Amino acid sequence: MKKIIVEILWVGFMALLALAMITAWQTVSEAKPYPVDYIQPINVSLTPVRPLPPAEFYRAEKIKLSQRDMKCLAKNIFYEAGIESYQGKIAVAQVTWNRVQHGRWGKSICKVVYARKQFSWTHQNKPAPKGKLWRASQQAAEDFLNGTRLHAVRGSKYYHATWIKPPVWTEPMTELATIGQHVFYHFHK
Repeated sequence: MKKIIVEILWVGFMALLALAMITAWQTVSEAKPYPVDYIQPINVSLTPVRPLPPAEFYRAEKIKLSQRDMKCLAKNIFYEAGIESYQGKIAVAQVTWNRVQHGRWGKSICKVVYARKQFSWTHQNKPAPKGKLWRASQQAAEDFLNGTRLHAVRGSKYYHATWIKPPVWTEPMTELATIGQHVFYHFHK
């Protein structure tokens, strides 16, 4: 009798597990892609390089980063330009990388992002990134690492928000572009 009860419980458990798996599969198979350009699932392995948008972009060398630096870059894009256009997201990624290349702010993405008094969001208690804008920021980071660059901010290591008066530090600089809510600069000395 005991053996029959165990068998019945086991069959019931397996039936519930199968039902749960079927339900999960139906939910996944009915998922629709986001209706925003440039959002694709991020595959950490080698991803194919997507075609560049119009002439405002160019292709540069691919960059290989650790998962930690990749996350720092995506977070910086999210908190600095999460609501911005794709161009704004790529511009922030490009400035961040230009700072790594320069070395003044650090020799890795995370060191640059968390350098003292550089990106205001790092001094605030921000919630964990999530949702559609987080996925768009991750995709922009992935595209940037695959070589997508923006002509307008080539060489830029500085920017500020459009809603503030240009800071004193911009005086010896050349304004390169205004993209969304940011003004980008290049230092010529």
